[in-house]
Amino acid sequence: MREALAEPGELTAVARRVQRALGLSLAGIPQYAIFVSAVAAHLSYLEAQGQARVALEDEGMVWRSVSW
Repeated sequence: MREALAEPGELTAVARRVQRALGLSLAGIPQYAIFVSAVAAHLSYLEAQGQARVALEDEGMVWRSVSW
């Protein structure tokens, strides 16, 4: 997840980075939806821990790392 948050991005961009980093190939929409939900849950956890933050911007909800 650290590499995925190296640059700010909205949820789908961060999820795509995580997917690539893990070398995952998702078979269909249900698998994609579950995967993105898991990434969103982890981002929320990181925000609660003070390791990430989210802001509403023109592009949508943009996630950023705080500091590692």
